[in-house]
Amino acid sequence: MLAPAVGAVLQSEASLADTAAVAGLASALTSLVKRTVHYMKAAASMQQRQQGQQQQQRSPEAIVHRAAEYFLAAVPAIVQTLLPETALHHTAAFAATTTTSSSSQVCASSVLLAVVLARSIVQLAGAMEAAEPQLLFVSLMARPEFHERWGVESSGSVDLMHVGHVPSGQFGSSVEGQWQQAWQQCVLSVTANVWGIITSPSCAAAAAAAAAAGGDITAGHTSSNAASSSCTETGTAGASSSSGSGSSSLPVQWRYLLNLEQLNPRWAAAAAEYEAAVQTLRPGAQMGQQYAAALQLCKALEAAAPLPAMCNNLGCENLAGVSEAAAASKRCAGCRCRYCSAACQAADWRRHKHACRCMAAAAAESCG
Repeated sequence: MLAPAVGAVLQSEASLADTAAVAGLASALTSLVKRTVHYMKAAASMQQRQQGQQQQQRSPEAIVHRAAEYFLAAVPAIVQTLLPETALHHTAAFAATTTTSSSSQVCASSVLLAVVLARSIVQLAGAMEAAEPQLLFVSLMARPEFHERWGVESSGSVDLMHVGHVPSGQFGSSVEGQWQQAWQQCVLSVTANVWGIITSPSCAAAAAAAAAAGGDITAGHTSSNAASSSCTETGTAGASSSSGSGSSSLPVQWRYLLNLEQLNPRWAAAAAEYEAAVQTLRPGAQMGQQYAAALQLCKALEAAAPLPAMCNNLGCENLAGVSEAAAASKRCAGCRCRYCSAACQAADWRRHKHACRCMAAAAAESCG
C-alpha cells in the first residue's frame, strides 16, 4: 500500500517541495523497514531451528507458516517495490536539473530521502548478513508465495491479491550466485541512485545559494518551533507545509543535508573514498568488492545525517505508536534529532556522538 505513495513523491517535483509529504514518506518507510527487519530476524530464527531436522511435508494449511519461514526471499522484491529504480532516477533527475524557485527545497528533500534509503539499506543488509547467504539461498529455492498488494473486490470487501512466487531460477543455482544477484545487486542499484542524488550539481548549487542567502549554512534549518509546527515534542511529522511550501520566502527545511561535506569531515572523507573506489573498481570488479564499497558509503551517510520524524537509533525495534514520527518524541539535547526513548538514545550515543557534535557546532537542529 505504500508503493503508490513512494512513486507519487519521488516522481513529482511539486511533491518533493512539499515538506509534509516528504517527512511523512520518510517516517512511513522507516516504519516499514523496521518491521521488515523484524520479520527477517524471525524467519532466520525459524530456519535455524529447522537445521538438522528432517523436513516434513507441509499441508496446504501450513502455507502461511512456510511463507513466514522463507520471508528472506521476499526482501529483494520489497526493496525493488518500495525503492523503485525508475522513481529514484526521476528524483535524481529533479535534484540535478530543477531550476524553479523551490529548487533548494526539492534538493534538500531529495537528499533527505536519499539518507532514508541509505539507512534502510544498512538496516536490511545487517539483518540479511546476520541470516547469512545460505538461508537466503534456501528461502529462494523453496519458492514461497507472498501476497504483494491489496485489492478491492467487486463486493467492496478488501482482500489480498496477486499471489506469486519468487523466481529463483534467474539467480542461478549456487549460494554465492543467488547472494550476488538477488541481494548484492539490489543494494548496488539503490546505492547508485543514492549517490546520484547526493552528488547532483543542483544540490551543490542549492547548498551554495542557501549558505550565501542565510549566512549560517543551517539558518533555514534552525527556524523556531513556532515556525515549524510539526517539530513539536509530541513528535508529529517532520515539517508543516502546503502547496506553497516551495516559495523562496520560506526557509529551506533540512538545509543542513545540503552541507554535509562541510558539516562532517568523516562524511566528506567517506564520499571521496567511495568516489575513488568506484573509479578503481571499474569495469571488472568483483560483485563483493562493489557491494562492500556501496554498503560502506550507506553506513557513512546515515551516520553523518541525523534525521527528522523517526528514532535515530539504527537498532531500534520499537513498533508501538500510530506512526514512527509520533513515537520519536524524545530529542537529543545536542543536535535535536529524535529518539523514541531514553534507552534508544543511550544505545545509539557511541555511533551518534560524532555527528551530534558536528551538528551542534553548526547550530543545526536535525528535526527542523
